[in-house]
Amino acid sequence: MGRFWDVLTIVAITVWLLPLVVVGLIPVELAVMGLLGLVAILAIGRKSGGPLGHLVRLTLRVALPVASLFAFLTIQTGGSASEMLAALGPIMVIVTVAFGFYIMFSGLSGGRRG
Repeated sequence: MGRFWDVLTIVAITVWLLPLVVVGLIPVELAVMGLLGLVAILAIGRKSGGPLGHLVRLTLRVALPVASLFAFLTIQTGGSASEMLAALGPIMVIVTVAFGFYIMFSGLSGGRRG
């Protein structure tokens, strides 16, 4: 099951990098190097296991959504800091509501699973 999540992470990284290349915010070479670097980090984290592997996977699980949000805001607002901050508010409302639904639905499933 762990490899499935790794594949989903690789797909997410690719989906995150492609629009940046298409819009012209980063060159193709940088996207390829970034993809290879992130995949290497993910593979090394999986292979090493233990606390280091857990730390690597946790970092990617946190860093990837944050970087994706930043890339989305940059593309949608043209990189204007004031517009990015203005767009961040409604996005955070959506995230908060989604997290609230997550808590409600996980409470319906009964018992705590860790």
